[in-house]
Amino acid sequence: MRKQPAESSLPRNVARNIVRRAAQAAADGETALVLTVRQGKPSRVFGLKEYLKIKESALAATPHKRRKELQDIPDPLGAVDLGTLLLPITRENMYDE
Repeated sequence: MRKQPAESSLPRNVARNIVRRAAQAAADGETALVLTVRQGKPSRVFGLKEYLKIKESALAATPHKRRKELQDIPDPLGAVDLGTLLLPITRENMYDE
């Protein structure tokens, strides 16, 4: 048995899922299947109604609102903002005092 190149062949588990979904879709009266692709290879199979439901729920979810806001973390070295500088930072000005 010759092995087909990876670009032209369908992964076995995806081919198996397509056949199972097609049988299930025929029993449910559905006529369309959705095949998702990751990195150029078919990866998952959904019924059309199921896929649309997943897409809608993903848009409705707002995980960013549940996250806690970051607190102002103090600088571990104790740096303080002094505002605008009056003199340029040069070696002479630093060691003058």
